[in-house]
Amino acid sequence: MRTDSGVFVRFTYPVTDIRRIDYSSGLVNGEPLWIHNRTSEASGYMLAVGSSGRQRYIKETITKSYESAIAALLAQKSVDIKTKDVDSSRDGSGTELREVIEGELIYFHILEIWIDPKTQNVWTLAAAKKG
Repeated sequence: MRTDSGVFVRFTYPVTDIRRIDYSSGLVNGEPLWIHNRTSEASGYMLAVGSSGRQRYIKETITKSYESAIAALLAQKSVDIKTKDVDSSRDGSGTELREVIEGELIYFHILEIWIDPKTQNVWTLAAAKKG
């Protein structure tokens, strides 16, 4: 896909331990079915949908959508969320809240992305092996 700000190339390659992942495909009113039918697993894989509103550059929008999908997959794994208050001011009047989600995704895939032609919002369907 070629855009004003970049070119996106999808590479495929054979991997021995990955089998076909069946998920809801097709279109409803011009949108992929998986945006609305958020099945959380298929064929032994966890599925998650991430999205991002339009950013300045399409590559930033796609990256944020990927990150959203990754966070959704990690949330399904019931990982610990660590919260830390950090004093970010000299006089002690301000704090910054940081959340860290840690986890490992096995056989992580981006199955599909969809860019809304009207809003330029990006939706990402991602999968990772359960376990």
